Amino acid sequence: MQTIKDQKNSMIKNSLKNFKILKGLADDIEKGTIPAIDENLKKQRYLIHCIEDVIENLTEEEREFIELKYFKNLDSYTIADKLNISIRTVYRLNKKILKKIAWRTGDIKYNTLY
Repeated sequence: MQTIKDQKNSMIKNSLKNFKILKGLADDIEKGTIPAIDENLKKQRYLIHCIEDVIENLTEEEREFIELKYFKNLDSYTIADKLNISIRTVYRLNKKILKKIAWRTGDIKYNTLY
């Protein structure tokens, strides 16, 4: 059984993977094209805005990492090769970015992620 922390971490990772789709959905909700139907959809919308804020403030390397990891679904070894960094740095980047997003959402304390 997943803990609440695991559920929130999973929600953040899924939101990153589906960012482009969810961004379009969030935009449609804001325009009134489709109604915000349930609480989960509202949470996703809020999370998308948080992710956008975080991505805007990432370094070029971190943004490139996000693109490779979550939009192109490349594995860690391929990312390390493409960015010319160690596999350990790939893991650190992932954790660092997820912590930034978690901190930005306000739902998860920065120190409790992972």
